[in-house]
Amino acid sequence: MKLDKITRKLAEAFTHSIQFAEEQNNSEQTEEHIIYSILTDDSGMGEILLSHLNLDRIKFKNLARQAITKLPKVQGGMHIEPSRGLMAVVKQADTIRTELKDEYLSTEHVLAAFLSDSKTNLKSEFNREGLNYNNLTTSIRNLRKGKTVMDDSPETKIDTLKKYARDLNEQARKGKLDPVIGRDEEIRRIIQVLSRRTKNNPLIIGDPWCRQDCHCRRTCRKNYCRRCSRWNQEQIHICP
Repeated sequence: MKLDKITRKLAEAFTHSIQFAEEQNNSEQTEEHIIYSILTDDSGMGEILLSHLNLDRIKFKNLARQAITKLPKVQGGMHIEPSRGLMAVVKQADTIRTELKDEYLSTEHVLAAFLSDSKTNLKSEFNREGLNYNNLTTSIRNLRKGKTVMDDSPETKIDTLKKYARDLNEQARKGKLDPVIGRDEEIRRIIQVLSRRTKNNPLIIGDPWCRQDCHCRRTCRKNYCRRCSRWNQEQIHICP
C-alpha cells in the first residue's frame, strides 16, 4: 500500500488528527481521531456526503468527539503512533480506492472503510443514527456519476451546480419564485427551444438591465404548473 497519492483534504485530516490526539493526551492516533478530523471540515466530502443523505454532520462529529474522550490518556510528551485499527482502516480504504478505480486516496474512502471494517463502538453509533457502509457508498456513486478521483481536490468537482447556481425548478416547486408579467413572446420561444429533440439549449442574451433571469423564472413557473411537456423534467439553473 502506497500513500504517495492522497488528496489535500485527507492529508489535512491526518495532520489535524495527530495534533488533536496530542492535545487530548491520547497514546495513539486512532480511527476516532481521523473520523473526527474528516467531519470537522465543513467543505469536505464528509459534509457533502452526509448532506446528500440528509444527515447532520455536526451530530456525527460530536459522536466522534465523545468517543475520543473515552480513549486512554497518558501524561508526558510521548510520540503519537497510529493504532492497529487505524492502519487496518487505511489499508481497507486503499482497497476501496482500487475498486472505484481512483488515482488518489480520499476522505470518502476512509469513511467507507471505517463503516465497513471498524470494530469500534463509534461505528455502531453511526449505524444507529442512519449512517452505514451501504448508504454511504451509494451516495458516493450517485454524486460521482461515473467519475473517478484523478487529482488531489475531488471536492471541487462534486455538486458544482448546487455550489454556484440556483435550481429554479426546485424554487418553483416550493413556490419561491415571484410572478413575472409580460415577456410572453420570449417565454414561448424558450419553451419551443426546450421542446426540441436536439439543439435544445436556449441562450438568452441582452443588456444587464434587461433582466434575462425573468425569462428563466417564468419558464420554470410554467414548467411546474403544466407538468405535461417533455422538458418539464429538465433542470434550469441560473448563476447568482
